[in-house]
Amino acid sequence: MNIYTKTLICLSVTMVLIAPSCAAPTPFMIYGWGSYMNGTDCDNLAVSITNLENGKTWTAETSGNYSQIVLTSGIDLNATEVLRFDATDGVYSSVTNHNVTNDEVDDGGLFEFNITLGPRPGDVNDDGHLTIADVAIVLTMAVSGEYSEVADVSGDRVVTSLDALMILQEVGTAS
Repeated sequence: MNIYTKTLICLSVTMVLIAPSCAAPTPFMIYGWGSYMNGTDCDNLAVSITNLENGKTWTAETSGNYSQIVLTSGIDLNATEVLRFDATDGVYSSVTNHNVTNDEVDDGGLFEFNITLGPRPGDVNDDGHLTIADVAIVLTMAVSGEYSEVADVSGDRVVTSLDALMILQEVGTAS
């Protein structure tokens, strides 16, 4: 085998190995609608998306209860990475994690990713904010044995002083 043939083979192998990593990035569209737990539309939707693997955060364009954003697969996200969706209307909220799949990357997006807003965990007086008042209510519930899913911040299916402490910690960090 002469030097030209060896060089041609070497260049061919190099191109085969490098070409996939040089492929053009492709758009990855995410869109969906926001509604409340009772099924009514959320007309003041705001959606923030964070890639938990690389820390990048984006704000989706919204109109009424519709949100959309176009990211770039291979740059903004990859299959197997986790996207966190933080949605709110200013009072109610939702936090949802989603694992991006190979099929979604191949299909070009996450279509009809709908979000349901509910009360913020710990906001037992439903005023849209975590305050000392919520802590007091949760402590009263803990003593009386009362249960509320909104008060069960820890998610252990009982309302205890731990839930009140977790709310108090959030109140302290918001000050």
